[in-house]
Amino acid sequence: MAAFERTIIVNNSDFDRYIAGDDNALTPQAKKSMDLFINKAGCYSCHHGPNLTDNNYYNVGPKSEDLGRYNVTHNEADCGKFRTPGLRGLNFTGPYLHNGFEVTLEDVVHLYNVGGNAHPNKDPRLKPLGLTEDEELALVAFLRSMSGTPPKISQPMIP
Repeated sequence: MAAFERTIIVNNSDFDRYIAGDDNALTPQAKKSMDLFINKAGCYSCHHGPNLTDNNYYNVGPKSEDLGRYNVTHNEADCGKFRTPGLRGLNFTGPYLHNGFEVTLEDVVHLYNVGGNAHPNKDPRLKPLGLTEDEELALVAFLRSMSGTPPKISQPMIP
């Protein structure tokens, strides 16, 4: 499965073109929210690198009985932790979070803005962000800029 997932490539996004030097590739709203993404919202601390993920596991207060990483490690500290998802192609991957509980990107941004859901093992760094409604919408515009063209996926040959 992992080998197949690595073949799904989302590139040529507005974000990619902006990083490559096309100053007009992002809307003014998306440019404004890139600063929010990096600084005020702090998204960049977990969503960085080529695929915009640190590949680590965090508990953001899931509304689920799923024990997450604990099912693999059997370490109580991993209860409710899930891998940080990459942000490329977000327009094609909803609903969001490990269980699809958040239907839209607006819902996800709002969840992080309010500091996640209550959970006894929630990461202590997850705190309310204090974003305004306009800043939430701007952040969604920036996230959408990472989608590019839909990936072409064909059924793999299974031996």
